[in-house]
Amino acid sequence: MNVMWFMKTPSNQFMAPAAWPTTGVAMTTTHDLPTVAGWWLEMDNPAQHARNKEQAPTAARQNERNTLWSMLTAATSKEDPLPMPPVSPAGATTVVDTSIQAVASTPCPLVLVPMEDFLGMTEQPNVPGDQKEHPNWRNRYPIMVKEIVQNKDIARRIAIIEKARNVK
Repeated sequence: MNVMWFMKTPSNQFMAPAAWPTTGVAMTTTHDLPTVAGWWLEMDNPAQHARNKEQAPTAARQNERNTLWSMLTAATSKEDPLPMPPVSPAGATTVVDTSIQAVASTPCPLVLVPMEDFLGMTEQPNVPGDQKEHPNWRNRYPIMVKEIVQNKDIARRIAIIEKARNVK
């Protein structure tokens, strides 16, 4: 499994998807890890976030954001690097789209994008550990299953994957 969060260089920088091993599946995240939007907005520790919804972004996370965004723009932009999106819901949308494009551009034979990332959700389905802190597997999608094929965010993200994978 080539999970974006774990694909790092020896210097702890995010690794370009083109350099990921070709023997595995490529994915933005898993059910036990933060969604892309949740990570960008620093909502990936639900217990901590619930205690302090007004927490300021940490310097360490901002450094990680810079590193991730550098990798994403290098992997997806044919021109000058794109400006880093703000730490906001709109910025998170840009990062989700760009992450999906980067992961889809890997040479891996299979790409998986969790529904939470297709929908741009911030909460991950499972947080390993004590269920008193975070009730696992209880998140609900913001749309009904029958609406998935008509959802504009999902349609846009599927088109991003198709373009990156050269699907006609």
